[in-house]
Amino acid sequence: TLAVQLISFLFSVVSMFFLISVLLLLILAVTTFLYFFFFLMIRRPPRSTLDRSSAASDVYKRQS
Repeated sequence: TLAVQLISFLFSVVSMFFLISVLLLLILAVTTFLYFFFFLMIRRPPRSTLDRSSAASDVYKRQS
């Protein structure tokens, strides 16, 4: 029965470490997703959408 108790104790320790590692990986994945989501939402828009009159001003500059 000592061997059975030892095996069950080792199984419980391994399962606890597995559970902790899965929870840490889940937390890491969620934080990474949130970081990239907010980075993509807060970043500056492309330069072409900042000044819509740039094409018209280029045409005007070429004419003069």
